Amino acid sequence: MPPRLMIRAVLAVLFVSPVGVAAAQETARETVRETVRETVRGGETGLGLPRWTSLQAGEARLRQGPGRGYPVLWEYRRVGVPLRIIDEEAEWRRVRDWEGVEGWMHKSLLSGEARFMVWGGGVVLRAEPAAGAEVTAHLDEGVSGLLLRCRGEWCELRAGEARGWTGRDDFFGGFPP
Repeated sequence: MPPRLMIRAVLAVLFVSPVGVAAAQETARETVRETVRETVRGGETGLGLPRWTSLQAGEARLRQGPGRGYPVLWEYRRVGVPLRIIDEEAEWRRVRDWEGVEGWMHKSLLSGEARFMVWGGGVVLRAEPAAGAEVTAHLDEGVSGLLLRCRGEWCELRAGEARGWTGRDDFFGGFPP
């Protein structure tokens, strides 16, 4: 719904009888929900945007635009780097990394695997999803691995032999499927 129509819907709520207010408010809410649903779907896949992905290729070029003819902005040389897909066009995905760098990658370079990367300092892993639980490992900045599952604000991670729980805000990466 165009913004002008949404404003009219909201104004209409202000000038109707109390009996019709609840119905008008629900109609306006549903209209906003529909608009949001339409604007956060990827045009090529129909999947929600933004969404998480990770690199499945050992070498991946981040390009300025959606095609091989665009200049390379950055080259990644590490499998498993988590990225955020923020747009898509045909076979290309616009992604953002942990430093906020944005560009385009071909979809064949990306995986649906839930991955994480430690940033902004180290991370403490715990045996249970609780602040006072036993420490199982310390992960340094730059370490990456699998994101196994999340419960509320806690997520279970695995990097090599290290496994444990940490807060959702302690790493860069997406929720597991």
